[in-house]
Amino acid sequence: MRWNVIKTVMIVLLAVVNICLAVSVIISYRNINYINADVKREAIELLADGGLFVSEDKVPDKKPRYNVIECEYSEGYSDEYLNYLTGGLEYSSYVIPSGEIRYFINDTSDIFEYSYPFGLRYKRGGIEPDLNVFDTAESNQSKHKEAEKAVRQFIYPNSSAYERGKSEMDIELTELYSGGGMYRAVFYQTYFQKIIAGTKTEAVIDGGKVIYLSGSLIFPNDVNRYSTDLYDQINILFLEKRRIAEENENGAEAINVTVDSMKCGYIITWNNKMTKYYLIPAWIVKYNGGNAIIRNAVIGDIYEK
Repeated sequence: MRWNVIKTVMIVLLAVVNICLAVSVIISYRNINYINADVKREAIELLADGGLFVSEDKVPDKKPRYNVIECEYSEGYSDEYLNYLTGGLEYSSYVIPSGEIRYFINDTSDIFEYSYPFGLRYKRGGIEPDLNVFDTAESNQSKHKEAEKAVRQFIYPNSSAYERGKSEMDIELTELYSGGGMYRAVFYQTYFQKIIAGTKTEAVIDGGKVIYLSGSLIFPNDVNRYSTDLYDQINILFLEKRRIAEENENGAEAINVTVDSMKCGYIITWNNKMTKYYLIPAWIVKYNGGNAIIRNAVIGDIYEK
């Protein structure tokens, strides 16, 4: 018998079987984790029939696969927050009539104002700059990077632990304006590179340092993570189609019905005792004209900020 020939045939057959198995695994993975191109095209046509227009490139291919994050909120959150931001500097504090806690950093004239649950205003030297002077959109990418670095170093003083792509918390700078030799940055916090809705914050940068900041910042202390089924991008768009149809039936004028972008993000919800908050997966759908709808990706409801 020609054993060499038989062994060669067997090796070839095994290689073919392995290739078939690999192809099967790849196809199965794509079917589970990605939207089929034909399904996407058909869905887009149906959406257009209902008055919602979106191009294929605006609909992400990959389905959402991320968790609900449960975080603790302690009574001493504001003090922990300030200690982290200042590196443990000594301070004095009192509550002002509006309910905010005003912190004065010893040996400086810097002021931090904390408002429940995540609001923060910082004024270096106690001075609040005139934001109206920042009227020129800055398109210089190097300036964007410098401003982003300055803000990141202010929010995350242990900068080595918060390099982009290597940590959970980061920022995404969305707009930058120049004026008077300084810059005004508009940014959102992100968690695993997904924007957290409700964390829009403005900062003024002078000489590579943040001299003013106002907005909402969080420092998640996640204790549990829950995996759950999420609405995919196609289902979210059909929910939007229904919303638009209902508005039209109620006599509302249909506006902003062309999708400009859609991306995954997070929203924040609380337990009844306000001792825990949750980062819930969400879809952020932006329309031409700047209008945006944020939907809870777990239950599909519109998120009211």
